Amino acid sequence: MSAFGDSNFQRIRQNNKFYVDKTQFAVNLLDYERAVLLRPPRSGKTLFVDTVDCLFDVRFKDQFDELFGGLHVGENKPQQANQFYVVKIPLTAVPTSNLDRYEDAFHDCVFTGIVKFLRNHPDVLDALPLPLDYFVDKPFSALEIICDIVGADKLMVLVDEYDRAPMKLFASLAPKLDRHDIAAALEPVTDPLSGLLATLKSLGARYYVTGIFTVPGLALSIFNDNKDLTHQANFAEAFGMISDDVREGLHLVCDVDGDEAERAVEFLRKAANGYNFFGCTQTLFNPQLVHEFLDNYVVKGFGQQLPTEVYDHNQVFSTHGLQIAQHDAALSKTLLKACASGEAFTGQVATNTTSISAMTYLFQLGVLTLDRQGVEYHPRKEVELVVPNASVRSNYAQAFSEYHVGQVGSANAFLHDPTVTSLENLLEILMAHQHWGSDQTDADLQALLTAEFIVFSQGEAGAERGAEGRRIDLRVVVPDQHVVLMELKTMGGPIDGRQPSQVVRSEDLTTAAWGEKYTPEALEKLAQFSSEDFLSLPATYGGKSMTISGVHASAENQLARYIDSENIRQAETTKLPVLAFAVTQVANRCHVTQVDEGC
Repeated sequence: MSAFGDSNFQRIRQNNKFYVDKTQFAVNLLDYERAVLLRPPRSGKTLFVDTVDCLFDVRFKDQFDELFGGLHVGENKPQQANQFYVVKIPLTAVPTSNLDRYEDAFHDCVFTGIVKFLRNHPDVLDALPLPLDYFVDKPFSALEIICDIVGADKLMVLVDEYDRAPMKLFASLAPKLDRHDIAAALEPVTDPLSGLLATLKSLGARYYVTGIFTVPGLALSIFNDNKDLTHQANFAEAFGMISDDVREGLHLVCDVDGDEAERAVEFLRKAANGYNFFGCTQTLFNPQLVHEFLDNYVVKGFGQQLPTEVYDHNQVFSTHGLQIAQHDAALSKTLLKACASGEAFTGQVATNTTSISAMTYLFQLGVLTLDRQGVEYHPRKEVELVVPNASVRSNYAQAFSEYHVGQVGSANAFLHDPTVTSLENLLEILMAHQHWGSDQTDADLQALLTAEFIVFSQGEAGAERGAEGRRIDLRVVVPDQHVVLMELKTMGGPIDGRQPSQVVRSEDLTTAAWGEKYTPEALEKLAQFSSEDFLSLPATYGGKSMTISGVHASAENQLARYIDSENIRQAETTKLPVLAFAVTQVANRCHVTQVDEGC
């Protein structure tokens, strides 16, 4: 039985669900009295915390053999097994909707964890010097008294998802903040968290913290007191699955072996694999995506036909998440390009307590990962980063479209039936949701189209370097149907005092400064031009004077050469028909033609 969605270690083991043994990493925690361990969403952190609880809490002492038999610690039982009183404090449910009441809500969440602990340990509850209700609004005092009762050397506190509320608030504020102001803006939610961590530090007991992100704004003297295990090689594989784990899951859950199992592993290698953390020796699969696949394999009979994707709604990159990434526009475009091409790019993963870079945020979110195994961590060293797999590519592209366009799905009709009309309909939707300005380039239009195509093509989508080094703006493969090529030309309006190299010479679109937006009146006037008048607008392109019609003709000529190369490629490979379209854009208006071979 698969353990998809189940983070209760005791229930998984007692119901004989498929479990990937991570108990050796739970034992490794004992080398550190206080530590923090961060990993992307849905990687198994809460299950790991529950495993630590079952391994070390005294209440599971008589169940050790039942729960851990056959696992690493079952064969190598540590002396400290079931020798601690373990308090679990999950911070998943602290709301940020009312910041005036946030501290009270935070204390309620901590108190809930304490109440559960006391119910599991009636001996400690009986020893309380005051009624439990006394501590409703004083949960930190309750922790101090519990420590006095059991002793600091016997107390272990596990704080799960410490960053949930701060990062949710961060997402809502990020587009409006300078990154150096973030720590101060998050103080309403980080102050109570700092209070909890300060209390744990003062107890002298063991405590371990898990989450996704480094939260900007936590006091150096508090958070840096922990050992950060996030980039430690000995914890690199504490979460996730390797190929042999996936094969074991296919065998135990689906009764699948041999060639059928290898086909499934290869599919998951593209859809759910690709995670490399600092110091890892094997590339890791996302465990929740694998568990979901195993569940569906049994129900839907994937042995007959594998799916086109693995989808977990809890894994989807939210528009809130994109708001933080979008704080760095250049990275956003680079990331979309990486989604399209699969190529690595250079970046730096570094954290501190006052800010978090978009690059680091995306790495911690699991949208980016190292491009290879065995990389040692250094905060000032640049590394090669990639988008890990097809699921992340699709999720990010969908979020990108929803964030910029307000919807997703417009490309589906075009990819199903590529015509001038269906492409014009798609472009009309994309143009309507943008406010174009003088800093627009081909790359902006390319990013919008690429995001849509990545989601719906189920194949290759993005720019590509063609024969003889020529760059194809967009190449989309719709498996078993066709290949679509596009050449894009984007023209801006003039800027007071200078003429960019690609500009339509229209006084209506003149802006006072680079990056300034065109007026609604200018865009409306442009939209009212007939096709003939639009194409006859004077322009400068590549330093040459011509009309929009001339610019578009250059796009068609370039595209004709790409068609020849692609037809040769298809004749040697999948033999798909090739459809090609030239697009010339001026602000929010596009001219589209279909280009045939030899045009």
